[in-house]
Amino acid sequence: MERWRNDGELNAIRLRQMGRLRTRAGYLMRAQTCFYLALGLFVLAALVSVVGAALGAGHPLGYRAAAIGGLAVGGTAAGSLFYGCTLLVRETRLALQSLSEETALLEARVRAPRP
Repeated sequence: MERWRNDGELNAIRLRQMGRLRTRAGYLMRAQTCFYLALGLFVLAALVSVVGAALGAGHPLGYRAAAIGGLAVGGTAAGSLFYGCTLLVRETRLALQSLSEETALLEARVRAPRP
């Protein structure tokens, strides 16, 4: 086991994995932020739509403004949700890359002749 501790190749693999872990953590934090933002924006879009419906009968200008606002907020929410999903896909790819590398390392250790 001591020989693995000083192995330069193992250290390089670990450094790559740590870099991937940092990137993955960043993706997960941004994705979570996007999902919470999307949730809040969807709620806001629903409220703007209700206000627009209430204004529909007596205030046509307010109704139009609410309709445009609701559409803009809902579109932004959908975009935030899509971006959060994209970040999760990227994070999953990095996780699978690290898993593949770790599996290859473990297989090499198992196959290596023992002194």
